[in-house]
Amino acid sequence: AAHEDQVLGPRARLNARLTELCLLRDGAVMIDFGTGIGEPAASAARAHPGARILAADVSREMLELAEARAARLGVSVEFRAVEADRLPFADAAADALVSSFAVEYTPEPARFAAEFARVLKPGGVYAFTTAITSAARRRSET
Repeated sequence: AAHEDQVLGPRARLNARLTELCLLRDGAVMIDFGTGIGEPAASAARAHPGARILAADVSREMLELAEARAARLGVSVEFRAVEADRLPFADAAADALVSSFAVEYTPEPARFAAEFARVLKPGGVYAFTTAITSAARRRSET
């Protein structure tokens, strides 16, 4: 829990804003890509209990932590392991897709952007936060 507080403290407002931008309603589907410890998925599930919240990550270890955290919080989130280049969701499956500080770690951001567009319904919302990392800078310079 102490690690969670350390990670979430500064990002809590960002996660809340990402969720607000999704304009979720009952029956809507939101995918959280790169969920890590389960945020902003858990915040979205708490704020919009009538929406279906899916959380995806490449790390099974992080998914286990996120599932345990969601259970402790009493929120309903479905967790999925993903591959590095393909999301396990049907075309036009989501009303919203969020990603909080994860896209910069993808090996090919353009490929992920195409995947995000594929899984979003027409008119869907894609909201994300990112940080410029030295690896991302090196990639953009080549």
